[in-house]
Amino acid sequence: MRSRRIGRFFVAESFIEEGNDCVRRLMEKIIVLKADYCYMRRGFEYIAICEDFEECPPHLEVPDYSVICSGDPIRVTFKWGRYSAQHSPTSSTRADE
Repeated sequence: MRSRRIGRFFVAESFIEEGNDCVRRLMEKIIVLKADYCYMRRGFEYIAICEDFEECPPHLEVPDYSVICSGDPIRVTFKWGRYSAQHSPTSSTRADE
């Protein structure tokens, strides 16, 4: 794999079902390598390539990111660090709320 800008993040099922612009903007920015449904958390964990992610050396574990939606028009950014319920799109982390 040529790009090492790889990361892992979580998106709640309810957030996807809403069909809002943040999900569309998110999917425009990434190339999904793996998507797993997490039954206990009711959402999807993605591993993806994105130009916004830091480069990850081949010998390290894929780093975790949180998805942040903000602004009008909606802008999607990522925050490095272990994702959690408040940083992952359960209703997404929205800077404008």
